[in-house]
Amino acid sequence: MHFMSIGVRRETVVSNGPGPASSASLYDLSEATRLASASAETYVLPQGANEVDPRLGCDGPQTPFARGESGAGN
Repeated sequence: MHFMSIGVRRETVVSNGPGPASSASLYDLSEATRLASASAETYVLPQGANEVDPRLGCDGPQTPFARGESGAGN
């Protein structure tokens, strides 16, 4: 995980409710030397990271406006 290379995990919360298990972690990203040690160019994505799960039904970016409309004043 990228955050583990640039920060320090401070806290993790795990769900205890019904449904699928989930968790959220808080990372401290304030250490400049850790941040400087990694960049987008040096981070290797895990295999399959750029694939979209077909169950998500992703059809690409969506916009509520027709081409040429800004939505301002509508």
